[in-house]
Amino acid sequence: MMERLTDFLVDLSGRERLLISVLLFLVLPAAIYFGVLVPMERGRDQARVDLVEASALLQWTQARAEEAQRLQLVARDAAPEPIGVSEIERSLAEVGLRRDLSELSRQDSDIELQFEAVEFTALGAWINSTSLSWGYEVSSFKVERGSEPGMVRALMTLTPQS
Repeated sequence: MMERLTDFLVDLSGRERLLISVLLFLVLPAAIYFGVLVPMERGRDQARVDLVEASALLQWTQARAEEAQRLQLVARDAAPEPIGVSEIERSLAEVGLRRDLSELSRQDSDIELQFEAVEFTALGAWINSTSLSWGYEVSSFKVERGSEPGMVRALMTLTPQS
């Protein structure tokens, strides 16, 4: 093997040998650097960015979990008396969701609300803004995608807080 390589190199002219040595000492290392090392470095940099983003998301999620626990404790400690059906209906009218309400009924102490087509973000904002003050907890909540983007069909049951 070595003999054939030596014979091959001896048969070449000085110029050809110079070109082969340039190829071996300049082009080959450059190809390795740009073909292997640079992509590895980019991957490492992207992994670091992903790690920072994941850490930030974890911290945010943990903070929201702690906030939710505090809110649940506050809500349990200061649970208001359940408001009536008319008060729920009034709060829906205040935010413009009364027209979207297709059914509002009372069964024993539970209240059922049904929306056939309501904007998801508006419904979520209403629940978020009133749920701590109405004296009920959501015992059942079902949401189905509507026919239009952003619209949903929602059914929820409210049970008095204990």
